[in-house]
Order: sequence, then C-alpha cells, then structure tokens
Amino acid sequence: MKFGTMDLDSSLYEFIPITPIHIGSGNELLPYNYIIKNGVYYKIDITEIYESLSEKEKEIFEKEIGKGIINFRSYLNRIYNEKLGYIYKGEVEENFNEVYSKKLNGAARANEENQLIIKEFIENFKGKYIPGSSIKGAIRTAFLSEKGDNINYKLGRKKDSKTAPFVLLDDSGKVPITNKRQVVEKAKEIEARILNIRRLDPKADPFKNICIGDTSIVEDAVKVFSIKRVSKNPEKDSMPMGTLEGVKSLLSCGKEISFTFRMSFKNYREGTFKGRVRDIIEETNIFQEDLFNHLNAKARKLLDDELVFFKENKNKESEKVCKEIEKILDKIMEESSKNEALIKIGQGAGFNSSTFNLYNKERNIRINDPKTKVVTDIYPMGWALIRKK
Repeated sequence: MKFGTMDLDSSLYEFIPITPIHIGSGNELLPYNYIIKNGVYYKIDITEIYESLSEKEKEIFEKEIGKGIINFRSYLNRIYNEKLGYIYKGEVEENFNEVYSKKLNGAARANEENQLIIKEFIENFKGKYIPGSSIKGAIRTAFLSEKGDNINYKLGRKKDSKTAPFVLLDDSGKVPITNKRQVVEKAKEIEARILNIRRLDPKADPFKNICIGDTSIVEDAVKVFSIKRVSKNPEKDSMPMGTLEGVKSLLSCGKEISFTFRMSFKNYREGTFKGRVRDIIEETNIFQEDLFNHLNAKARKLLDDELVFFKENKNKESEKVCKEIEKILDKIMEESSKNEALIKIGQGAGFNSSTFNLYNKERNIRINDPKTKVVTDIYPMGWALIRKK
C-alpha cells in the first residue's frame, strides 16, 4: 500500500508462547480475590457471589465476614461452585495448589501469608492479552543488539552488593553514574551510535515507523505458577520469587496457544530522495525480513548463554528445555524462514534479553554476567515465537 512517499506493509502475526510468560498488570490478588477448587483457579467477585445467594445464605455470609479474613476465605472456598460465577478461570500449577490447600485456613507464620498472593497478568475488559508495547520493546532491543557493531559501555556492581542491579560507569570505568538523567542520556547515546544518527530523537528513530498493536484475547490461556531464581552455582539453594498469573505455553502444556496481533512497517520508497539524504533515509528503513533475521540471531546468543548456564547449574531438565527451544530455532534457520522469529519477553526474561550485554565489547563476564536466572518449574521464562500469518 502506498502512503505519501512511503510504502505501508501491514500484516497479521501470531504470538505463540514457548515457555511460560508473565506481563504484570501491577495488581496483586489476595486469597479472597480468587478460589482454587478441584485444581481449577477462579478469579472471583465476592459482591457477585453475595448477590447470587439466598436471603438465608446472605445472613451466613455476613456473619462469616465478621469472623476475620482467614475464616472468611475458608468459608468462601467451602461454599463455592461455578454456578456462583467467576470473572475467568484457568489452570494451576500443582505445587501452588498444594501450598494453597495447606495455608487456606491460616499460615503458621505471618510472612507465609505472602505465599498466597498472586501477581495478576495484564488484562482489559475483554480478557488477557499481550501488549503491543511489550512486543515492540523486546523486538527493538533484539534488533539494536544485532545491528550495532560498536557497542561499548562499562558496567559495575554496587560495592555493598555482589548481585544485580548493575550500575553504569563513566568512561574511566571507575565512577558510577548515579544521576538518573545522565543514565538515560548515556543509554540514548549508545542507541544513537547503533542507529548511526547524531542523537536519539523520536523524529529520527526508525522504530517510529513500526506500529505493533495489542494481541487478541485468548480464552482459557491463564495458568497460575510459582517462580524461583536459580543460581549458576548448583550448591546454592534457589530463591522463591512469588506466584504469578501467566499464559500457558507450547512446551509446558504440549499445544500452541496463539495470540494474534497486527504489525505495520512504513518505509520510504526507493527513489524518493537523492544524494546524502537518500543514504540517511535508507538507513532508517526497517523491513520485516531484516528484523526477523536480527531477532533470530539474538535468540541464538541467548540460547547459547542459557545452555551454558544450566549445564554449569547441573539442571538437566532446564537444559533439555533449552535444547527443545534450540530445535525450533534450528528449524527456522534450516528452512530459511523469513516469517518466523524467536523473542524473549516479560518478567524473568533476563538481563541479557533486555540489554546489549552479550554484545558489549567492554563486557566483563565475571562482573557483568548475571549469576542467576528465573524459572518456573523447569522452564526458563519468556520465550515466544512470532509467525506471520
């Protein structure tokens, strides 16, 4: 399609989670916002449940509320059935199902109540979806990582902590940049260098010509699972990181869960400009084929890194999952597919996924590489396949 001096290429794509994905809404669900019954997770509205009861049942309901929140949530679980209504339902990981059953009537220690809090997946009034902004952010980072041939910056760690977060250092590599505005400016400077433009400006940013919409809503895609942070050192215990609503995935449930979204590319037509202006403009054009090639190249680096990590961690099951993802990527590369690409997205996707770390020429593996990764059960978080329809 022609659009002024530009060509518009707009197509539908599938977003297929390969491993569990969580993109948070910012809300936390407490044990009276949901019920788990017979292994099924229900998000509920207690007002609607109350209105569904008979007058006699409403009296009992009101009395139970007065006995305290722990007693009330136990009562809700006892009386609940699907006929009382729910906002949506989904699957629940067996481990969390056991924790819920054990602590429903009250935890032994106050801090154990936090184990029943669930971080909600983003939704609109229709249901759960993957935001286009999240997809675009993951695509942008992967594309810039591969496009840059001179990425260099210095990272350190806080002196009072041997773990992340990392801190950006000045050019001497000794002084941390603590001013947030300076950190943002440094990041813009790095991206401008990659894009071969003087400074990062919305008008000069080629990604302004790529539009990615939110995905469709998929029914029954929700699964509740717990996540943990595992260390590269197999002798260190994993650290629980809470419980999330996520979307089911190909490797964890054995079938494709497909979200649909639209992605549009606007590029200047050849011959529109001449001379130096032509050279500058042509550098701002991004085509889907090039974009997907860059995404798959970064996916390869991320997978290589994860395979090394889980081998050192002696986690053979997670290593096996990574090899299954590698098979998907190998198939894409072998078939020279121009219409499929792998990305990592959402919480737990990892530092290397959301930064240029694996491409940084100043990278110090001992200092700059994360010593931990986030998994649910045996699955590294955040892998997905994008496929043109």
